Amino acid sequence: MKRILEVFLLFAIVLLGCPGAHAIEVALKTTSQVKSSLIESTSAEVVKVIGSARSEILVQAISFTSSPLAKALVDARKRGVHVEIILDRSSIRNRNSSADFMAHAGIATFIYAEHAASYNDIIVVDRETVIMGSLDFTKDGEKHAQKLTFFKTEGLAKMYADNWQKLKENTEVYKGRRR
Repeated sequence: MKRILEVFLLFAIVLLGCPGAHAIEVALKTTSQVKSSLIESTSAEVVKVIGSARSEILVQAISFTSSPLAKALVDARKRGVHVEIILDRSSIRNRNSSADFMAHAGIATFIYAEHAASYNDIIVVDRETVIMGSLDFTKDGEKHAQKLTFFKTEGLAKMYADNWQKLKENTEVYKGRRR
């Protein structure tokens, strides 16, 4: 398991563009501290982690139509958790998107505009937990044989939060459709 995590972390480093030697050092330190679990695709597990957030939730998603996840994010914001979400441009054209619901609920919602699509569905919670995998944050996400991995490690969460911030530089603020 540790070797798989090392390979995964090095792969993440390459994708995130972290500098060479420092990134390898962070990955190796991170690997020794990581707690992860591979679970069946279930929004209930994600809702549970969102519900435990204390300070910050960063979301990146190509499409976001999952009502339970959107409600959990809004509930987190109501508890005082800082919540921001970056969605793909297709989200604002999708009439089932939760983008309007979240934007009108006061969640800072951004539309990624640099590329035609951004195929990452990631949640970073409190800069210590990363949720990622093949499960997308849609109504139909749980109908498919998809998985999620929860990584509880500050090193990896920092890399993903830093990458999220870089993506945010190429976004437009989404205020939602007029009601």
